[in-house]
This record gives sequence, structure tokens and C-alpha cells, in this order.
Amino acid sequence: MGRENRKRLETEAELLDAFWDLLSDGAPESEEEVQAFLIERGYNLEELNARAEHVLKPALDTSPLDWRNRAQRKMKEAKQRRARRTRSGHTTRQDNIEVITKIQGRSGAAAPAYFRNSDFDSLSDEELQDIRYELEFLQAEDGDKPAENE
Repeated sequence: MGRENRKRLETEAELLDAFWDLLSDGAPESEEEVQAFLIERGYNLEELNARAEHVLKPALDTSPLDWRNRAQRKMKEAKQRRARRTRSGHTTRQDNIEVITKIQGRSGAAAPAYFRNSDFDSLSDEELQDIRYELEFLQAEDGDKPAENE
């Protein structure tokens, strides 16, 4: 039946009846059956696939529900927060060591374990500064206050 010959559905009951009729007609179950169904009704599968990809691909690429997009957004936000913290200026070597030691000394601080065996004497001032920023960032991610404010 052509689209122009179809009765316009006006109530929810009519819509439900239409779905029931569609499902009871033995809907295609495999990809081959779907392709045969579409070809019988005059659809060009290549054109249909191209149109679907043209519409769906941009929607998927920008969907906030896609885990990849959420992960990229969270990574970007984390990098921005870290960049804001590192712009706060340099401190002395001793200040950095004190803050690192204070953060590492906290009970339940699992994230700083990565830096626990660092030999501060063998690290450059820049490396110490980076470790401090990283620990403060991880601490802030856990919802704690930075150690420098204690």
C-alpha cells in the first residue's frame, strides 16, 4: 500500500493496532530477510545505507551518550584543571618536597603510591614541581583540599 493511501493514525489505540499488525505479519528476523524485504519494496540498499550513514554517523560522533565522547570530554576537562594549577607559579625545592611528603603521609592516599619511592635528591627542581602538581591534581580529583592549604 502506498504512503498516500494509508489512513492517518489519530489515536494511541490506532497506533498500537498498527504496530501489532506490523509485528504479527512476520517481521524479518535476519539481515538477509531485512534486505529482501527492503528490495521487494523498491529500496536501493546502497543509497539507503549511504543516507543512514550520512545522518547517523555525525549524530554518533557528537553524542554525549557515547562513552568515547564522554571520556574525551573528561580528559579535556582534567587537562584544563591541571593546566590552571600549574600556572600558579614555581615554588622552592624545599616547599615542593614538604608538600609531596605531606600528601604522601596521609592515610588512605592510594594515588600517591606511584611517587612513594622517589629519591628527592636525585630529582631536578622541575621534576619535583611536576610531582607536586600531579599529586595535588590527584588529591583535588578525590575531593580533598590541596596540601598547601593545610
